[in-house]
Amino acid sequence: MDDDMLVLDEGASDPRPIKIKDLVAGKKVVFFGLPGAYTSVCSSKHVPQYNERLEKLKEAGVDTVACLSVNGLLQHIPGLGVRSMRYSLMADDGVVKILNVEEPGGKSYKVSGPDNMLKCISELKG
Repeated sequence: MDDDMLVLDEGASDPRPIKIKDLVAGKKVVFFGLPGAYTSVCSSKHVPQYNERLEKLKEAGVDTVACLSVNGLLQHIPGLGVRSMRYSLMADDGVVKILNVEEPGGKSYKVSGPDNMLKCISELKG
């Protein structure tokens, strides 16, 4: 958790480094991971749906939503293959409370999508 990750804030032109522990400290954070930036499912469905559900996630108690892509902020490098599963998780003060992982090789985002995350948060609250 002492590792840095690069964050590209909405509307910013350049990424900034942030320590993961600082991002999650005292907060409920939803992370969703993509197998590659600008892939068809990710760009046309997964990311837009998280944007559309952002207010509902905040109403459910989520402080921050972060999209993680392992191949860079602005590019997809052909030939390197899939380097991440499509997933979502919710951490509460740095402790993972919800983890949803899609089947390998599939194009589905139902398990890792925002609607399922909202359902899981609701179930967690009881």
